[in-house]
Amino acid sequence: MENMTALITGAGSGIGFGVASRLIVEGAKVVIADIDVEKGNQAQTSLGENARFQKCDVTNESEVKALVEFAVSEFGGLDIMHNNAGAFGARGSILEMDADGIDKTYALLVKSVVLGMKHAGLAMKEKGGTIINTASISATKPGYGPHLYQGAKAAVRQLTKSVSLELAQYQIRVNCISPGGVYTPLIGNAF
Repeated sequence: MENMTALITGAGSGIGFGVASRLIVEGAKVVIADIDVEKGNQAQTSLGENARFQKCDVTNESEVKALVEFAVSEFGGLDIMHNNAGAFGARGSILEMDADGIDKTYALLVKSVVLGMKHAGLAMKEKGGTIINTASISATKPGYGPHLYQGAKAAVRQLTKSVSLELAQYQIRVNCISPGGVYTPLIGNAF
């Protein structure tokens, strides 16, 4: 990973921080993106001189565009984009869900991935690269999360397959990971 640049959303903690840590060990330069400024700054400090932090609301297209531009300007390009930011979102019975909760959940878990793929794809179009989306075991096995979370992760899985066909012409690989339960603050706070 020497001289490669990676951008990871939701990297202030959990899976994103773990990925960022590993990429730093492997020699990459990493941009940590998170909406939580305190966690993002702590992650940057912890990871050292090859890490940068940028606050980003991944549901806001102008912020995602600026995030990708920041990674390119800081380290001279973008080789890896990991769309990882997420949360369980709206929970409870389908009979009681409100439209606002549905919209916010799908914005965070689906729209953000689309925006990340779009802007990373534009940055990688000339040289190629890798886009990784975090889906979940919930995408294929019902019962491992709230209804909307499961539906959103299934959407991420299918979007990954679809977008990989389009971006292959630019030597951009698009894949997703589908972890099971990983003990992170997200999981711990759910209980």
